Amino acid sequence: MGIYDRSYFRGSSGGWGSGPGSWPPVVKSIVLINIGVFIAQLMITRPPTIDEVRDHSYGIATEYDFVEAYIEDRQNSGEAKSDDAESRREAELAYHEYLANMVMASPRVSVIQSWLELDTNKVMQGQIWRILTSAFCHDRHGLFHILFNMLGLIWFGIALEYMYGQREFLLFYLTAGILSGLAYVGLDLWTGESVPAIGASGAVMGVLMLYTCHYPNHSIRIWFLFPIEMRWLILLYVAFDLHPLLLTLAGDEVHTGVAHAAHLGGLAFGFVYWNQRLRLAPMLDSLQQLDFAKSLRRKMNPQVKLHSPHSSNDKTRASATDDLGSLDQDRVDELLIKITEVGRDNLTEEELEVLRRASERMRKNRK
Repeated sequence: MGIYDRSYFRGSSGGWGSGPGSWPPVVKSIVLINIGVFIAQLMITRPPTIDEVRDHSYGIATEYDFVEAYIEDRQNSGEAKSDDAESRREAELAYHEYLANMVMASPRVSVIQSWLELDTNKVMQGQIWRILTSAFCHDRHGLFHILFNMLGLIWFGIALEYMYGQREFLLFYLTAGILSGLAYVGLDLWTGESVPAIGASGAVMGVLMLYTCHYPNHSIRIWFLFPIEMRWLILLYVAFDLHPLLLTLAGDEVHTGVAHAAHLGGLAFGFVYWNQRLRLAPMLDSLQQLDFAKSLRRKMNPQVKLHSPHSSNDKTRASATDDLGSLDQDRVDELLIKITEVGRDNLTEEELEVLRRASERMRKNRK
């Protein structure tokens, strides 16, 4: 572990180029992955299907409405005297030609985006990876979406990566992306709507909030012209996202094209992470060590079989003694408890040797 991965290292004031070097590996990797996915979104495409055109095109006529309007126009112009079968077949053919023209006029579908975007209906069908993968997709028809998200990650994420270390910052960023996605899915389930969403904005908002908690008085320039302190900028973001969310929760139809719930999910997580002094890497290590300890305990404690009251205790003790040989079962139990409390890395060589010999003895007995 390098010096800049250690918890006691702190950057000076954050921002672009802070700390030793201006491109730490996690920020660099996230930016490069987003750029790679964006290029794949641009290049790997296909024409839309008729069903996709129907689902995503507002104002497209249904077959019934089109046929009725077509026949009415023909009658008004004198080209058709009655609603006969021939006129209806001609109207149906005209409708399919109309759909084909709509397909040709519609933008191509990004195959990569269709795999990764956050679609609540598909998430509820089991495609839960979309909650995270959508944070690596951006609007392929413009550059500003990915540009502003990546600039925000670079400007504010670099300082945080040097402050918290590579592994902790990566876990923070991914968790912010997941929780922002869950917030978006939650709002969709509340409203009954399901509009696919993409973008790293939720995760970047978590980064922005955490940076602001550390450097509330740090001043930046909006559009390189207007100076503003981070604490006021974050309040503007909260107000900008909270207002339409409250309108939606109240029952109004709000279509801004922005995933406000995802933004607020990321902002909330960034604040809770700072306020509660959360550390995700130690929590993950503790879970892994606990799982290891439980697995080892199961191996070292065979299933108890019920016998007569007079012999059960003696036989259980004899089984434990035979399994472990000269090893003390109480000693092994103490070491397993110690692993759950302080981690396996904090055991001495002698203690590790005790566990190793106990595990080997159990494997030999089972064979």
